Amino acid sequence: MSISSVKISLLSFNKDLLSSLKKSDADIILIDLDFMEKELHLFLREVQVLKESTVIYLTGKNSPVTDLVMAVKMGVIDFIPKPFSSESLHKIEDAVNFAIRENAGSIITLPGQSRDISRYIIGCSREMQIVKEKIQLYASANAAVLLLGESGVGKNLIAKCIHNLSKRNKYAYHTMHTAALTQSIIESELYGTTEGAFTDAKSRPGYFESAHKGTLFLDEIGEMPLESQVKLLRILEEKTITRVGGFRQIPIDVRVISATNKHLTEAVKNKLFREDLYYRINTLSISIPPLRERMEDIPLLVEFFLNNMEFNYTISKSALEKLTYHPWPGNVRELKSVLTRAGIHSGPNRLIKYKHIIFN
Repeated sequence: MSISSVKISLLSFNKDLLSSLKKSDADIILIDLDFMEKELHLFLREVQVLKESTVIYLTGKNSPVTDLVMAVKMGVIDFIPKPFSSESLHKIEDAVNFAIRENAGSIITLPGQSRDISRYIIGCSREMQIVKEKIQLYASANAAVLLLGESGVGKNLIAKCIHNLSKRNKYAYHTMHTAALTQSIIESELYGTTEGAFTDAKSRPGYFESAHKGTLFLDEIGEMPLESQVKLLRILEEKTITRVGGFRQIPIDVRVISATNKHLTEAVKNKLFREDLYYRINTLSISIPPLRERMEDIPLLVEFFLNNMEFNYTISKSALEKLTYHPWPGNVRELKSVLTRAGIHSGPNRLIKYKHIIFN
């Protein structure tokens, strides 16, 4: 399907809406809805049966978060509250463009790989749709990727997702946390050691050798000492490593994904991070938004975490809405912690109520 052949229909709710849907041959459907939650649930189930088209859900009221969870489960691609502002009109445009790109197949997909990354990355917001698009696109490349975002937004998860969707997914994926490590420890871990290099040193490979043909994720690279940055730059440019205490050059084929919660451009200006290394690791970049900027993703994240807990927990509507008013300085990691604590406080009936949601 070409972009020019995509058909878009805008339908308003009335008694003939389902009949109109049956007759519509549109690829993308925008529906303006304004009725009770029970009716919405029944209506969306019929839409799900009738149409395989992309549906963009518009509402004339501030729909409860439970509506949003249900709508996304049923294939709705976006949720735009009314009355419309210039920002919401841009959101509609972005949602339509995203749906067109999906239908037109402009997102690169590897043979045998699924384009659905929902099992990796949870979120229906426009911000997370952009992140998902970039993940899909960058997974097919070999270039270095820099992940930017606050602590707790899921940078490690996104790095692993890029690896899993890439041609390197049959090989190793390793994570190296560079924060608070000395230069000697970083280098022995990254490049390996030879026997006798230092007291009690044994001959062993480092992360680069172990990740040959795979992916190495360097977390919090902004914390890496300047001396280690110099050697890392050389490794990335020459694609060979030398173990600590050794002389033999060992060729490596490793894709490097880096992450930081720092503003590296400021670190470069302050001479705390090498400019040449910054450009080397920043060939491709993904900015992951904090949770407070995508609150509409909370219901889906809650559902995901509850489904993956040891016991079967449910959550009340008031408790779910309470979660949407918190600023989440710890981001998704904090949300998971709050839900774990709430589950423990919920007692034997395992229903998480408003009073069980406790923030630090």
